[in-house]
Amino acid sequence: MSGSDYGIFILGLIVVAIVVAVLVWLYRRPPQQPMTARARAPNLVAIGVIDQGIAFAHQRFRNAAGTRVAAIWVQDQDAILDQATITLAIANAKTRGEPDDVIYRALGALDYSQPGYKPLAMRRAHGTHVLDLAAGAAESEDIRDRPIIAVDMPESAVGDPVGSTLKAHALLGIFFILEEAAKICPANQTLPVVINLSYGPYDGPHDGSTDFERAVDLIQQLWEGTSTPVRFVFAAGNSRLLRVHASETIPAGQKKDWSWRVQPEDKTPSFLELWFDLPNVSVELVPPVGSKLQVSQAKLVDTQSSVSGIRYRMTFTTGVAASPKTRVVIFLAPTATDPPLASNQPTAPAGLWRLEVRNTGAAPVVADGWIRRDETLTGRRAHGRQAYFDDPSYQRFSDKTRPIEFGGNGYVKTRETLSGIATGQSTFVIGGYCRGFESSQMRPPPYSSGGPHLTIAGTPKLPTCLFPSEDSIACRGVLAAGVQSGSTVAMNVTSVAAPQAARWIADQRATTGAFPTPAFANLVQPRIDPIRPISAADISAFCGDGLMPISSRTGRP
Repeated sequence: MSGSDYGIFILGLIVVAIVVAVLVWLYRRPPQQPMTARARAPNLVAIGVIDQGIAFAHQRFRNAAGTRVAAIWVQDQDAILDQATITLAIANAKTRGEPDDVIYRALGALDYSQPGYKPLAMRRAHGTHVLDLAAGAAESEDIRDRPIIAVDMPESAVGDPVGSTLKAHALLGIFFILEEAAKICPANQTLPVVINLSYGPYDGPHDGSTDFERAVDLIQQLWEGTSTPVRFVFAAGNSRLLRVHASETIPAGQKKDWSWRVQPEDKTPSFLELWFDLPNVSVELVPPVGSKLQVSQAKLVDTQSSVSGIRYRMTFTTGVAASPKTRVVIFLAPTATDPPLASNQPTAPAGLWRLEVRNTGAAPVVADGWIRRDETLTGRRAHGRQAYFDDPSYQRFSDKTRPIEFGGNGYVKTRETLSGIATGQSTFVIGGYCRGFESSQMRPPPYSSGGPHLTIAGTPKLPTCLFPSEDSIACRGVLAAGVQSGSTVAMNVTSVAAPQAARWIADQRATTGAFPTPAFANLVQPRIDPIRPISAADISAFCGDGLMPISSRTGRP
């Protein structure tokens, strides 16, 4: 199978998996009593985390009775571990004085005989850190009202963003969490669920119309009024300064030239998505070497080139009912091979690929481009290298050599950079900020993505609120659990801001009996440090192009 066919196959597989999963699980969902027939269990809220590298035997997830993990689905092994199994394994390890990794090996979650990345063998793991921030507590606190239901995704879903099956695995994980929550829900009571997903792909229409976002919105709607009402918390993303988003309005009959910088030694395919609000457009792709390609509604819907072994492909797709936007997808083969496995595979040239985007109609066209996430995640052997838009008018640094955190006078934008799965109607979208030791430091870090995006319903989508992702400009990251019990590590980016919001939302549900509304204006500041709502001036900074430093803990001047 060629590289281009493989890419299309993966995309098709994800869509099919999402559709099938929704249909199957909707019909399998057990009938539940209306909420009016149930009493609210005081303080009882389940925390669901979908991530990778979840050290489920960690002391931070235990109480006096054993583990607080009601169930965990280790998708890589297709194994579901229940509370009794985990508690017994922990007790046996305690009796023999063995460390946590013996538990994971005994339960099949850590196998050194198999190749591949093993997050539970590392000092720190993304999923463990996230779960601790969402639901962790000292064993001595004997927490009984925050049961944990976790999904540990496989490396194929998160390790390499290109060709990732993240959305399919995450959606199946959501259904698993809700099913397990229904099992442990007390009779004639409700067990609210808060689910956290701290991953942020870059691609997509960013209007809430993807299959995944629509499925999440539908699930929340269908489960409302049942014994397990649910809310979803997603990270805003970390792509604000990565130059992966371009946007321009093209007048009738005119064209815009964009430049796409593809990195050398990129051992994974590269993808660029162009989205248009009207179909009357044509796109011409000019590679550094080789023949150019062109697609349009009137000419070709699919074209590819394999001149001198170079492989690249363009596909033109008109809008559908769910999303009226027109999409052009550009696929490039890797720019380098990874011997000895693929040394004979053709490659695409690295360098500057030029895009000529032309409006062939009589009305202005809004054009948006997103480059798919491609960088290798921490701890893995390097494969992908992130491509970016190379706009000559984009100013990266000030005259004092500091990065310009909010800018973009050309087609590259720092606004409208929210995660490609975080623009649904009902999700909480959480950005990060630097907590700081003084008010002048209390600002969003350069990576935290912003808005706005207009959803299919025509409403703006912004980060719901900000939670700490940096303790200060000197102390990077936020402290939480490492893989081994008793260890503490620091991690940053909006991945660590989202689970803090999940914890706060669960506390609000337990205290007031209702979930907060995912609108920044309705989130109050309960205490001075952990949460800072988005202010009107924040919106100006996140959504505009001017730098506006924070001067107080209550907002911007």
